[in-house]
Amino acid sequence: MNLIIDGSVLVADHFSGIGHYLQGIVEQLDKELGEDENRDLNVSIVVPYKRADRLEKYHFKNITIKKIPLPMSVFRKLVVKDSLPKMDTFFGKGVYFFPDYNTWPLSEGSRAITTVHDLSFIEVPQYVDDTNAAFLKDTLDKTIKRTAKIATVTHTMKQQLMSQFNLSNERVIVTENAADTAHFYKRSETEIKEVKKRHKIYGDYILSVGNIEPRKNQLSLVKAMYDLPDELKEKYTLLFVGAGGWKMEQIQAEIDDAIKSGLKVQILQGRVSDEDLPAIYSGASMMGYVSHYEGFGMPIVEAMACGVPVITSNTSVMPEVAGDAGVLIDPASVDSITEAIKTIDGWSDSERQENITRGIERAAHYNWANSTASLLAAAREVK
Repeated sequence: MNLIIDGSVLVADHFSGIGHYLQGIVEQLDKELGEDENRDLNVSIVVPYKRADRLEKYHFKNITIKKIPLPMSVFRKLVVKDSLPKMDTFFGKGVYFFPDYNTWPLSEGSRAITTVHDLSFIEVPQYVDDTNAAFLKDTLDKTIKRTAKIATVTHTMKQQLMSQFNLSNERVIVTENAADTAHFYKRSETEIKEVKKRHKIYGDYILSVGNIEPRKNQLSLVKAMYDLPDELKEKYTLLFVGAGGWKMEQIQAEIDDAIKSGLKVQILQGRVSDEDLPAIYSGASMMGYVSHYEGFGMPIVEAMACGVPVITSNTSVMPEVAGDAGVLIDPASVDSITEAIKTIDGWSDSERQENITRGIERAAHYNWANSTASLLAAAREVK
């Protein structure tokens, strides 16, 4: 069986959460292709030809790299215009896996599996750029017609997709995200101190990880800090780690006002490497991930893997992802966020350790082996 993977998110200039999702799957696939039960598989990753060298860092042993004979800019324009030719004309018939909503045109002899990570552009359009929302809606309509199976990253999202598009249970599979526990684990105090010093992080802090944009609800985190008792305002810095996103100007203005008023708020926009992130998680007293809507919410799992208590929303997929290890809040209620911070701060040592243990166990529930098994089972079914 030929499994051909659209690898363009792995070589994009901005390495997104979808990039991490595909990286986890293909690295697991590469490990498993050497096993006897997978000897019948030929797996290749396809990327624009000038970007193929960006895949060298993965050191694939069993996956072949193939090149699209187009520059990335031209390839993306053809994707947006839905003007790609039937791509199996170039790369052969087989099962094609598309990790980023869009399904390429294919001949009748080929089948597709396409991942839809969330429906934010339908469920919460006020948090999505209008042009991007229109493109995603159009793309998704075409994807559902072209693809044999839809993959998604939570069971909650599977139910939303089935309901929204009247899809059967068999048509939608779950390929969950996971935190690489060889990378995300509780780091030593020495490493934490070194990383904090490098980024000029001082004292205790409440961490927020994610693109800075309205959907992530960082505004409510800032507002919650105002309502903390004076001793907690003095104790904690609110630390934001993430790239700039859509409509972040209001959030930046709120952060500036908070700092002027005396609150301790720090933003490390685009300055934290993947190598430093686990230590920054590990050094946090707690993490606030209070989004209005998510398809998964990787920082929840990453923080738990690093032994950090997590405050997260009681909406969309976040209760599923956090399980019994998160402190759930109403993202529309600043008071509930403030109370959650006070609750975690007030835990005894044993209560804190009990929550951390549950979090580590919850993070271990998610692994790329399960997701890869789900993908391969679907590929063998539709081939």
